Amino acid sequence: MPVAEAFPPNHSLSTPVMMASESGNEDGDWGEPHTGSQTGTGQRNDCPDVSGSLTALMPKTNWGKTVSQSPTFWFYVPYSSEQIAVGKFVLQDEQGINQIEPIQFILPETPGFVSFTLPETAPILEVGLDYYWAFELYCHPKSRTPIYVEGWIQRGIANSNMGNQGDVEANQIYQVYWENRIWFDVVNELTQQRLKQPTDKALEAEWLRLLQDAGLDTEQLPTEPILGTVVIE
Repeated sequence: MPVAEAFPPNHSLSTPVMMASESGNEDGDWGEPHTGSQTGTGQRNDCPDVSGSLTALMPKTNWGKTVSQSPTFWFYVPYSSEQIAVGKFVLQDEQGINQIEPIQFILPETPGFVSFTLPETAPILEVGLDYYWAFELYCHPKSRTPIYVEGWIQRGIANSNMGNQGDVEANQIYQVYWENRIWFDVVNELTQQRLKQPTDKALEAEWLRLLQDAGLDTEQLPTEPILGTVVIE
């Protein structure tokens, strides 16, 4: 299958741009607003009409924290694997320098919620630095411009306020992350719990409450299916 040409770094931006709000934290205190796109933007002319939009499960501020060396990102993808020629994940530093070569992946067969985890071969995110990321979908092998979502991630360290996770029940770890506003880890832990217990209505309610807390429009997002990870090529 022909491979789509790499999309220019940072899309319409010459370098990633962070945009701090003068009004302080908003949207559930998930951090200062940054440039980015929570829902899909880009070229759609060669893509099929579908119900729903590509959506990144991240705060409306387009920025979130992790304490993981290899964080996981979650997305709602309204396309099937047959409708997308290639997917790519981009990670750059604040100067727009690629931290990894764009990673190609394959979507699951059906639309739904999918995750992407930085591979162990990727450089470890440095504590306290912001990194730009983009999740790109090319609907045609010769497409130069994808549909994409983009945002920022910062790695922090577990502080004393988070306590000893070894003393926390596995199915309650997400609450520790939530209380400490560690977005990418709380959404991953809670979504993993939903994968293990798909019929648990309490977990579903918690999951929706988390998305609402971060400013996501849950009325536009289905509650299932949660499909799991994309396949890195």
